Amino acid sequence: MTHPIARKLRSDLAMTLTQLRLLDVQHGDFPSLSSENPTDLFDSAQAVEQRELGHLAARRLVDRARRLRAALARVERGEYGLCEECGGEIAHLRLAALPDAETCLGCQQTREGSRIV
Repeated sequence: MTHPIARKLRSDLAMTLTQLRLLDVQHGDFPSLSSENPTDLFDSAQAVEQRELGHLAARRLVDRARRLRAALARVERGEYGLCEECGGEIAHLRLAALPDAETCLGCQQTREGSRIV
């Protein structure tokens, strides 16, 4: 029997990969400045900014796809919902908000070096 979350994870992964392909088409593999002919410094700055935003969006989507694949692997191993750091259970509300969460809130805060006061 398939874990109920697996369908959602697969759907999210398909949507993420589609967004990544669309981003690639929109930005045409992010051409370099040397292939552009900006008419002035402002146009050049805008081109650089757009390209950087495209790269940032692509990196986020690639990371999201990696996390979703890892979550699917955890489902297959029967480890979904367990923190990769401490082995404890990840809160249901956290998993509802972030189905690809790898850590419990406490371990995530430690990773980020922050604490909620």
